[in-house]
Amino acid sequence: MFSTINEITKDLRELRGANVKIFGQPVTLDNEVDDLTIDTIEVLESLTDYEIDPDTIESEGLEELLIEGKGDNTYNWSAPVSNDLDFRFYNSDWDDSVYVAIKAHRYGDVRGNYTDEVMLHFDNIDCFYEAITETSKTFEFEVDGHEYFGEVNILSETYEIFDNENGEYVCNAYGDLEDVIEKVKEEKGV
Repeated sequence: MFSTINEITKDLRELRGANVKIFGQPVTLDNEVDDLTIDTIEVLESLTDYEIDPDTIESEGLEELLIEGKGDNTYNWSAPVSNDLDFRFYNSDWDDSVYVAIKAHRYGDVRGNYTDEVMLHFDNIDCFYEAITETSKTFEFEVDGHEYFGEVNILSETYEIFDNENGEYVCNAYGDLEDVIEKVKEEKGV
C-alpha cells in the first residue's frame, strides 16, 4: 500500500519520545536527533518534489508497468540516520527513468515494523542518490583549542573530518563525538 511523505513523517514525529515495547521490554524512543545523525524526517521531506500521488499509482496501474530491480537500505550501510530507510528500485518499460519505493523503519527489529511505502520518480538512479545525499549535514567540534568540522553522509557510516581553519581533510571517523575527537587526536599526534 502506498502512502504520502506527509503521512509517513507524521507517523515518525509521533514516535519521537514515545513509550513502546521492543522484544517485550518497555523503551522510550529518542525525542531528538543529535548532531551526528541525519534526521530521516528531513530526508523524506527533501524528496517531496519526486513523490507520486498514491491515487495516480493506482488509477494508472503504474505498479503493473514497472520492472522490479534491486533494493537496498541504510541499515546495510550502517548509515547514521534516525530511522533506517528501505528502498526498492523499479525500471520503466517506456523510458530510462527509475521509480523508487521507499519506506522508513519505525523502531525495534530492523527486519520489520516499517511505514507504508512512498513511490518516487527520478530521471535515473544517480538522481536518486544525489537527492538523498543533499541532506548530509555538518557538525563542529574543538580539539585542544583547534576547530574542526565533520560531514555526515547518509551513504556512509564514517564522518569525513576537516580542519575548520584551512578546510584540509584530516581523517575519516565513526562513533560518537568522543570517538571522533580521539581519532583526530591520533591523526594529529595530539
